[in-house]
Amino acid sequence: RRNEFLTNLKQELETLLKNDGVEIQITGIMLLYNNMLQSLFSSQFDTLVFVILVIFVLFIIIFRSLKFSIIALLVNIIPLSMVFALMGILGIPLDMMSITIAAIAIGIGVDDTIHYIY
Repeated sequence: RRNEFLTNLKQELETLLKNDGVEIQITGIMLLYNNMLQSLFSSQFDTLVFVILVIFVLFIIIFRSLKFSIIALLVNIIPLSMVFALMGILGIPLDMMSITIAAIAIGIGVDDTIHYIY
């Protein structure tokens, strides 16, 4: 929503001031916060994919079974997906605090999965 607001604001200002030869640059804390969140979201996704792959390899090493490794990975991915889906359904925005839910859930889930299966 912040990104959409900033884009619309810049377009409106450019429309209003286009004949004056003025160049519009939006600055301030809201823009910095928005840019920080955008880079955090993209890096969080890349990190989650990498972590899931590494955890899968570690599960294969620990359990020595592809079947148990796949089950253990699904047990960790499904709740994480459900949390993000519920956040989307309820309209809870991803921000600096809620984006860390994935890391916490994976940390707790992997530890408990190893204890339960092994």
